[in-house]
Amino acid sequence: MIKHIVMWRLKNDYENHDKRTTSFLLKEELESMIGRIDGLNSLTVGLNVNTSPFAFDLVLITEHPTLRDLEFYQEHPLHQAVGALVKAATTEKVVVDCAY
Repeated sequence: MIKHIVMWRLKNDYENHDKRTTSFLLKEELESMIGRIDGLNSLTVGLNVNTSPFAFDLVLITEHPTLRDLEFYQEHPLHQAVGALVKAATTEKVVVDCAY
C-alpha cells in the first residue's frame, strides 16, 4: 500500500478569488478524479483550519495498491489536467509517498 500526501500553499489572489474560495474550487477539481483512475483506491482533500504561518492551505491524500499504481495515477491525463490547474493556483508544494 502506498499513501501519497501532497500539501500546497495557495496564491493569495488566484483569478480574483480569495484563498478560501480557491480551496473549495481545487477540492472539487481534485475530487473529480475519484472513481475515474485505475489504481486510485481512495482520495481525500482537506482544507486547512490552522492559523499558523507555517501551515499549508490544502492537503491531498491518496492511496494506491502499489508504487506502479501511483505512477499510473500521476501519468494519467485526468491527473495531469487537474494538476495543471492546481499548479496555477499554488505557490508551494510538498510531497511524501509512504509505503505500508
